[in-house]
Amino acid sequence: MFLFAFLALSFSLYHLGLFHFFMNRGRLVAWIHSLGAWGFAGFILLQVVQVVAAPIPGEATGVLGGYLYGPFVGVVLSTISLTLGSFVAFSLSRFFGLPLTERFVDAKTMERFDYLLHHKG
Repeated sequence: MFLFAFLALSFSLYHLGLFHFFMNRGRLVAWIHSLGAWGFAGFILLQVVQVVAAPIPGEATGVLGGYLYGPFVGVVLSTISLTLGSFVAFSLSRFFGLPLTERFVDAKTMERFDYLLHHKG
């Protein structure tokens, strides 16, 4: 079920042109500039989505931040964004992680990993 949903989402994003949007530096720059004063928020949102949605290349958005805002501000914005994105990703995994994992991994394998985690660190 999860694999089907992932493939359907990927197929939809591809045909909607969102993959091409994120792969085209010119389009990203134009989008950020079109936001005007909200450009910082748009860049932060883009970076957060990049962390949560793995198909978006992180290197491209990191370079984009340096290109748009310079090395210092780009690094500060990227650090804030990546921290927020990591928080969202970890929160999602905390909420959905175990029930979703139990649907795909058999109980014996889960017991082995639980033992390793709790006894071996």
